[in-house]
Amino acid sequence: MAMERAWKPREIADTFGIEMDEEEAAAAAIPPPQTPLEPMEYLSRSWSVSASEISKILFNGSKKSFAAKRLPEMTIPENSVVAASIVPSHLQHIDTRRNSISSHHLPIGRWFQHKEASRVKQSSKEKLRAEKAHVHAMVSVARVAAAVAAVTAATTSSDIQTSKMAAAMVSATELLASHCVEIAQHAGARHEQVACAIQSAVGVRSSGDLMTLTAAAATALRGAATMKQRVQREMRSNASVLPYEKGHSWSPDIWCKEGELLKRTRKGDLHKTRVSIYINKRSQVILKLKSKHIGGALSKKNKSVVFGVYNELPTWVEAGKHFTEERCCFGLSTAQGLVEFECENSTSKQRWVDDVKNLLRQVAAEEQVENKLGSVKLS
Repeated sequence: MAMERAWKPREIADTFGIEMDEEEAAAAAIPPPQTPLEPMEYLSRSWSVSASEISKILFNGSKKSFAAKRLPEMTIPENSVVAASIVPSHLQHIDTRRNSISSHHLPIGRWFQHKEASRVKQSSKEKLRAEKAHVHAMVSVARVAAAVAAVTAATTSSDIQTSKMAAAMVSATELLASHCVEIAQHAGARHEQVACAIQSAVGVRSSGDLMTLTAAAATALRGAATMKQRVQREMRSNASVLPYEKGHSWSPDIWCKEGELLKRTRKGDLHKTRVSIYINKRSQVILKLKSKHIGGALSKKNKSVVFGVYNELPTWVEAGKHFTEERCCFGLSTAQGLVEFECENSTSKQRWVDDVKNLLRQVAAEEQVENKLGSVKLS
């Protein structure tokens, strides 16, 4: 029966003498299938936590956000990594013996320096990947904004003279598109990259094209958020501390500022110090200083709570000099007093000051939310 049904249309065509050209013309007259919007709508779903989810988390007292729960689904399971790292026992003994023999020939100071350099190099690679993902996400959002502006202008160009709402929509979408372009360039995108994205978005006319751009932008934003979470997780493991709560990991502003600066002592001397500024479990901004001694074999750590940041400090006058040199310095007000740092240039100094102010603002905002929730519970 299946074969008869399969040959039945051809037999009918031979009987009535229908040519193949007529069949092709009839097939061409059939409208094309509609664009599958369901997968695109799934990819275009909101990449951030909605207001309803945030309100549920705040009023239920949960310490883990929706984004933090979804993060393990986007990362590689640890079991696969452990399974891939299993090697035969005799090879492990051989490698261990070789490493122990080679390590005896190197001074302990050089060994510590090599280990620290490799860790910093790997961390810088992860940061570079996260920055590239962030730039790509910003360019994708700018492309979507430009496409929306182009579609709005094309569909309402004939009604601008009669409809005030149409003119307002055109100007509003153009403003949003220009602002998104500025944000992408400020994030580090090249001018040619942004221009190419805008040119490709201007030619969008169908709903399928616009849905594709929206899905690509949403996917890029989720990828950038995942890369940022990976960098934060590496910082937590390397520092052996928890710089911020996992329950607040959905916030895009939380970040751990880390780098090497010149710290000024009470006598006026400058020493190279590893500086880390983060938010601890108690919602406090912590300053962590790590200095090395004896070629890196020994290290000294010091922690203190940060209360404020000073953008300008009085210039130090060294002994034997009657003039002062302009230096890029800033200070942190801590529980142990004022701590002064010196940066390479004014740009690096401004970044440090802005990041510390951002962390302080986050702590203040969390305190306000907790106070409001406490008053609501009491009422």
